[in-house]
Amino acid sequence: EQRFRRETEAFAAAWVAESLLGTNPEELNERRELLAVIHEAAEKLPERHRELFAKIHFEGMTLDAARTELGLADSTARLMHREALGFLRESVEGKSNVRPLRPKGPSKKD
Repeated sequence: EQRFRRETEAFAAAWVAESLLGTNPEELNERRELLAVIHEAAEKLPERHRELFAKIHFEGMTLDAARTELGLADSTARLMHREALGFLRESVEGKSNVRPLRPKGPSKKD
């Protein structure tokens, strides 16, 4: 979990730093608020969803490579990734009351 936190913080710092060029203070604050919501929501993903999400979005792996490394079936990995993205999207759209996602599919190795 600490590794995931470090990866999300590094990603967030890079995203904010990249956005500094030509960004006014209001836009920068909005980006920081959005990152805080994403970070809070990402921490509430089930562990396997969070691992898959981190491998794809922070480590740059493909879905297929990440699922193979985690020992997941293709359909399970696709479902977990879709659930994680949906959960994060809903959290960003709501921007409040981020509740943990309950896994629907298998959470252990298939």
